[in-house]
Amino acid sequence: MSEKMSGFFNRVLVKPVLDQVKQGADANGLANTVAAGLIIAVIPVLGITTALCVAVGLKWRLNQPVIQAVNYLLYPVQIILLPVFILLGAKLFGVEPVSFDPKTVFSEFTTDPGLFMSNYGMAGLRACMVWLLISPVLFFITKSISLFFFKKLKIKQEA
Repeated sequence: MSEKMSGFFNRVLVKPVLDQVKQGADANGLANTVAAGLIIAVIPVLGITTALCVAVGLKWRLNQPVIQAVNYLLYPVQIILLPVFILLGAKLFGVEPVSFDPKTVFSEFTTDPGLFMSNYGMAGLRACMVWLLISPVLFFITKSISLFFFKKLKIKQEA
């Protein structure tokens, strides 16, 4: 990892988390926050993750700086996973996947915008169904790994 990228990672995720641990944040609460942030960050709907993180963080009293740091850090992952969720959704529902070719997408949009919205809207809903199916498992795995590391970090901080 380049020094510039390492500095960004430290500034955006590691420092906010370490600051919270130093201030006495609970390891279980931080693990829940990281897991929730990850789940929300990869939802296959662009433009809603920040608001969802705020809402979920307030509802379940999660750490806002940490959930937003995880969310922002994983934005590129959301973009990468969007076509994956769409393809898995098409496979799950046994339909033809929508095109990702920019020329085809533009052509479909200009030819029949209503049909375009219908096709791509349904593709988005199917992608969300896949996300809903994998979210509990992903949450459990992320929380377990995070909790392990936060407990280790807590021990080091106390020593």
